[in-house]
Amino acid sequence: MYKLSMIMIIVTMAIMSGYHSQRAMGDFIRKHWNPFIMYFKPRKSRMPSYQTIGRVLSRIDFKELKSIFYEWSKNYVKVTKGDYIAVDGKVIGGTVTNPHDSLQEYVNLVSVFSHQRRQILALDKVENKKSEINTVRNLIKQLDLEGITLTLDALHCQKETVKMIIKSKNDYIIGVKGNQKNLHKQIKENIEMRLPVDVDITVEKNRGRKEKRISRVYNNLNNISTDWMGLQSIIEIERVVERNKENTIEIAYYISSLSSGTSAKEFNQVIRNHWLIENSLHYVKDKTFHEDESKIRKGSAPQNLSIVRNIAINIFRKHGYKNIAQAIRLVSDDLVKIHRMILA
Repeated sequence: MYKLSMIMIIVTMAIMSGYHSQRAMGDFIRKHWNPFIMYFKPRKSRMPSYQTIGRVLSRIDFKELKSIFYEWSKNYVKVTKGDYIAVDGKVIGGTVTNPHDSLQEYVNLVSVFSHQRRQILALDKVENKKSEINTVRNLIKQLDLEGITLTLDALHCQKETVKMIIKSKNDYIIGVKGNQKNLHKQIKENIEMRLPVDVDITVEKNRGRKEKRISRVYNNLNNISTDWMGLQSIIEIERVVERNKENTIEIAYYISSLSSGTSAKEFNQVIRNHWLIENSLHYVKDKTFHEDESKIRKGSAPQNLSIVRNIAINIFRKHGYKNIAQAIRLVSDDLVKIHRMILA
């Protein structure tokens, strides 16, 4: 009865105006009933109810919608050679109704995120009981990019994953932890045997908290398996945090296909910026768009709405808004402005 394009535009406009729940979207439609009737010219001058919105969102094929989002974002998010791209997963908290039930199904999405632009390039859903590792590999295959550097956490420190990245003509910076015991042990031994080729130190003070980050770059790859395709650099990041006159020290290790000629300063910044995906995407979805609080759980609705939130974030960032909560306050219910932003 209603065109799918009309419903998706209305849902996107509602999300950009701060109407997050299904009922709130119904309120948004009622509030702007006459302008929507004039613009969309629906049959019999009727608009969808919030129940209809919910049914449509639950029935849209997620695989098809994520493909449409990817084709759109490829042209919308201007990634260039040399850019850094973070890959990370997030469970939609509202779909975890019983955390003690190991058999419960929930929605876990992996996102591909541009450090520089703070926009989302692609996403996919981790199939229940399957590893996020395979989902990330599928996303790497899908990305039609060359000359970028992918940043990933230690879960993805896998020989097959680095091989895929190198064969796709890209580079990587990946965390190393105990899940790769031999590599982790060998890195620590190699670091003890050689001096770093470059060092960078940054100090930040914020609200009584002082953080020193020391980045050390090494090119000693002795006794590390050549199966780690493309490996050229080892990076050690030491974080010293002082708060209330007490110090905590954390040391993390990374491997990279970038040359050891890459400065310690650049590695320091990029490794820190990897976590922008937490602060500028996951946090925004949870705190600004209330994704984890959402009670919309039927069918494919949770992951489909997550895509709409991605669209909203990309549009806001494209138009220069760094603070998404502020952006919503500034454009909320301004249909003309939001429509122009969507079409730009």
